[in-house]
Amino acid sequence: MQTYPFDIIFIRTIFPQMKHLLSKLFYSTSIFRNPLGSIKFFKNLIRFRKAKNKSTIEGVLYKLLLNGQKVDLNLRTYTGDIDIFYEVFWAQCYQVPASLKVKQYSTIVDLGANIGLASIYFKSKYPEANVYAVEMETDNYVQLKKNVQQFKNTYPIFGAIYDETTNIKISNTELAYNFKIEVDIEKEIDAITVATLTMPDLIADHQIKEIDLLKIDIEGAEQRLLGNNNEWLSKVNSILIELHEPYTIKDLEKDLAPFNFQIYTPEQNHELKMIYAVKTKL
Repeated sequence: MQTYPFDIIFIRTIFPQMKHLLSKLFYSTSIFRNPLGSIKFFKNLIRFRKAKNKSTIEGVLYKLLLNGQKVDLNLRTYTGDIDIFYEVFWAQCYQVPASLKVKQYSTIVDLGANIGLASIYFKSKYPEANVYAVEMETDNYVQLKKNVQQFKNTYPIFGAIYDETTNIKISNTELAYNFKIEVDIEKEIDAITVATLTMPDLIADHQIKEIDLLKIDIEGAEQRLLGNNNEWLSKVNSILIELHEPYTIKDLEKDLAPFNFQIYTPEQNHELKMIYAVKTKL
């Protein structure tokens, strides 16, 4: 086995890790309204990393300043909420590159809202937008309501987004962002039953005329959502989506093609963290 001197190991492995950690640390300390908040935040992050048996607990309140706005954020220590916080606000995984020159969004639908971090990110960018945040897991939904109640025109909605109205099973998981719809329910004895919600019903119930931005992170259900009964896509102008196997970029292109979407991937635009699709003008 080939060995390397310490300086090579440091440059290749240790230094990038330190740089990554310091970047997170600097960002976190810069957004807390109270310096003690950043200390509490990092203590809880360490607790989460070291915990062997993680469990859902009540959210810890953090007072932040995001894009000049005061935000009170509830994050649970042991369910992965802090990891998602960094993904959304530090890594800005839902950022739409300025180079794409999209218009200001006025109506945003957040599918797979979890505890509301993406919705809050969008509200910090587009304060006047109407945001509809859909979440299917009960504990996540409780935190979602707490987190978005401070924002006007932001509507938490409970239900599993799907291509038909029915009852489905969702898996019971240790981390709060990994819940997904289960097909083989006989193997999931701890699965939870949830009523589904279709996009046509969501649009009709809230009298939505047009969706400027549709964020989709629904752990595999995108295959049915976008592939079946998808005429509602005619009301959508742009999509930010995370794909899950077996649904591929080719499947996405096929499903969106009838609605004249242009698809951009992180490989095509380095500013993107997720796949972005925007409707082209005829």
